[in-house]
Amino acid sequence: TAALEFHAQAGSVAVKAERGKFFPMVGVYGESYLFSGKRAMETGYSAGLYLRWNLFTATETGLVQEARWKASSATYAFEAAAQRERSERAALLESLAALRENIRTLQESGNILQEQARVAENLFRNGSINVLQFVEVLNQRADLIGQQAEADLSLLKAATQASMKQRSAMPNSEIGK
Repeated sequence: TAALEFHAQAGSVAVKAERGKFFPMVGVYGESYLFSGKRAMETGYSAGLYLRWNLFTATETGLVQEARWKASSATYAFEAAAQRERSERAALLESLAALRENIRTLQESGNILQEQARVAENLFRNGSINVLQFVEVLNQRADLIGQQAEADLSLLKAATQASMKQRSAMPNSEIGK
């Protein structure tokens, strides 16, 4: 977005530059010269003032308006990119909150499943449940551990992206602080 911002600022300068082509230009000139021949040597001097004003140059007629359109386009592109960055940062922050809540819920479920596995182990030892029922409880716990690892990885990725977005949103002078 920094490049787009610079491009938008450069567009406004380009409009002024194109408009400057239509201002009058005044110039002063002077020269001195020496004539040398077989019989004599003479000197001469010339000085002058000129005015040049491009009022009706066909090649430059629409350039100011074109520069305005380009500057406007660059400004809108910068604003769109900045809005997209803000939206992405907001979505990442919401995603982080949802992932944290999901991890908290998974931890609560893990505590419940751990207790359930302990009870199922006692019931299996007593012969109240068969091996398939006991393995099913252990399988649910293993699935939950995999889901927790996945959720932790997703949280790490989202936190990294949010950190990168925050860093890219800072002006260059604030990054080192």
